[in-house]
Amino acid sequence: MTKLFSKRLVTSLQPLFPTSITTSFFPWSLERKLCNNMTSSFSKMDIPTAMTHSPNPSASTVFVSAAFRFGHSLLPSTIERWSKTHRYIGSQRLSEMLQQPYDLYKAGWADNYLMGLVNQVAQALDDSLSQEVTNHLFQEPGKKFGLDLAALNIQRAREHGVPGYNGWREWCGLPKIHRWSDLRGLMSNSSVHGYASIYESPR
Repeated sequence: MTKLFSKRLVTSLQPLFPTSITTSFFPWSLERKLCNNMTSSFSKMDIPTAMTHSPNPSASTVFVSAAFRFGHSLLPSTIERWSKTHRYIGSQRLSEMLQQPYDLYKAGWADNYLMGLVNQVAQALDDSLSQEVTNHLFQEPGKKFGLDLAALNIQRAREHGVPGYNGWREWCGLPKIHRWSDLRGLMSNSSVHGYASIYESPR
């Protein structure tokens, strides 16, 4: 039943947002030059309009285990509630909502949260995660701390055999990093110092 209605929803939304991923999300999340190359490739592709059995729908392990997790930096610390007239009402900590959807049982609150998703300012795409998911992920009521999403991401990548940073640089045809100073210009100084305080070597 859920699949049936989700297909109807996707079918209804597709004409409204036919190229939203390639024209809106990619340019926002990727570097402009890379994005232009990708979108031009997409525009030249002969995309089928009907479902076929020939494409391989699977995702690679490295994509699922690491690359797709970039969205974790977009998670906000709070989830806002807004009225139908686009007026701010209030907010709730993200850690108090994960696996605790009790607010949605209150009359009108589901609509307020949906309006909040429309009005709330998006977080920056960077290397920072909210403390709501690094110290309080799935925190149980009455407890002071929860799980750490950053640690879970690192553990998952190691268990699934995802190559390290240098491995991906080599795969992309870039020189390997040998010293922390080699990272200057590639990421912020604060990020370089942060990694240097945790790891002995960038290799």
